[in-house]
Amino acid sequence: MPEEAFTCKITIKPVLDWLQGGEVDGNCPPCLIKPLAEMYLGTLKQAKASGQVKALKKAWKSGDALTIAETLDTIKTEVGDNLRKNLVELDCMAQSHKD
Repeated sequence: MPEEAFTCKITIKPVLDWLQGGEVDGNCPPCLIKPLAEMYLGTLKQAKASGQVKALKKAWKSGDALTIAETLDTIKTEVGDNLRKNLVELDCMAQSHKD
């Protein structure tokens, strides 16, 4: 299957901006932060990105969705291109989700 078939068709926003934007077309960002953060965690563990795993766990303990979202955005600036691409794909999945 061609790579274009797996290219995100939406404009992906930083997670913090997306979260603060509220519900759009049945997409509830606050409801998706937990599963998105869990997917990030799994991806980061698989990549052995221990510093980012630690930062995400710390943000999770805060219990604040905005802190978690900000941490997810920061993590994307700290990792290599391949891992960043995988994380952006998770953002796309969450931001394009419809109930």
